[in-house]
Parts: sequence; C-alpha cells; structure tokens
Amino acid sequence: MKKNKFPQISDLDLDDNKFLIFFDGGDLGIRKNVDNLKDFYKCEKLFEDAFYEYSNDYNEFYWSITYTIPDGKQFEKLIKTGKYEKNYPFNYNYHRYTPLYYSFKTKTLYVESFFFLNGDPGLISYLADYCKSIKKIEISMMIILEGELADQFSKDKIIDTPVIEDYLRRFLKHKNFWCHFLTLNKNQLNGLIKLKKSLKPRKIKIAFPGASKEEKVILKKKDLI
Repeated sequence: MKKNKFPQISDLDLDDNKFLIFFDGGDLGIRKNVDNLKDFYKCEKLFEDAFYEYSNDYNEFYWSITYTIPDGKQFEKLIKTGKYEKNYPFNYNYHRYTPLYYSFKTKTLYVESFFFLNGDPGLISYLADYCKSIKKIEISMMIILEGELADQFSKDKIIDTPVIEDYLRRFLKHKNFWCHFLTLNKNQLNGLIKLKKSLKPRKIKIAFPGASKEEKVILKKKDLI
C-alpha cells in the first residue's frame, strides 16, 4: 500500500478574491499514531506560506482539514484483509476541522482554539490587520471533528465514547488525537490579551461563543469580553 505524507494541500481556490485552502489529513484507519495538534501546526505553516505567496485583497478565506474515518466494522475489515470494502469511503466517513473562516458578508472571522493552545496569536493578529473589513472575531472554546460518524457518537447513549476523538484514541490507537479546548491557563490568557491589544486600533470585537459561566468570569476579569 502506497504511503503518502499527510497532511497535504488537496485544493487551493484563489478565484474572485477568495483564498480557500483545503488539506487532506488522510485516512485514520491507515495512518498510524496521528497527533491532530501536530497536523494542525503543519497545516498552519503551509497556510501561511500560501497566503503570503498569493497575497491579495481577499474578502473571503477558508481553511479546512479533512480526514476519512472508518467505523468499527470497516476498520475490522481493513485489519483482517488489508483493504476496505469496494466503495469506501462513504460520505459519512468524511470529517473535518475548520480552523478559520472569514466571509465579507458577516465581517466576522471564525477561529478555532487551535491557534491559542500555545498562547501565540500571531497569525490571527496578522489576518485581522491584513483584512480591513473584519469587525469581529469569534473564538471557539473547544475543537471537535465535524461529520456524520462524529454526530452519531455524540448522540448514541449505548456507545461509551462521547466524542469521536475518544474512539480514535481507544480503538484506532491514535493516542495523541485529542478533543482540545481552551483551559484559560496563564499562557493562553496572555495570548488572548496580546491579541486584543493588537486589535485595539481597529476596534475589532472578540467573542467566545459557547463559553461557560465560569469561563466568562475569567474572561471578564481579564477584560477579554
């Protein structure tokens, strides 16, 4: 079986003042010991290189990382025979992260918390300065894979895996594939404060949809909301 290096750019769309970049994270039944945070950092470097190279007056940009994930029966067949069923992958096997997305229509930059786990908001500060139409940045508190199989895990009360990342660690043996979230530790808070200071001249608002009451208390105390 031929092995490709993942993640890799699968498509780059630069039409109509748009910068749309799509990454292929490969198949998580075939890849071994995948660390989703390391995958993110690799994609971030590739995103930065492409964004700077093709720099333009974009009014929309989008970045996604897509993985294919086998269910239990599909993975069992792969282990036993060395290959999947004929028509694999099906639509429900596709899952993705969307680290960032911006649309001129809403003037809001939607950002996953990947960027703040290590406390460095550099790329988000750059994009906010680069794209003059941004009025608001929404930062998610938790990062989860999106897709039909993931939705099934979250709804199924019988299966003892509340999120698909648990399934990936326990059954597909990706021990470093975590459902990351902001803990609002000192390093992360310093990064968020640094971001807000960089946005002050532009009067760009920051929001944290999904933040709990306890998290909102911390964010307010640091004057982040």
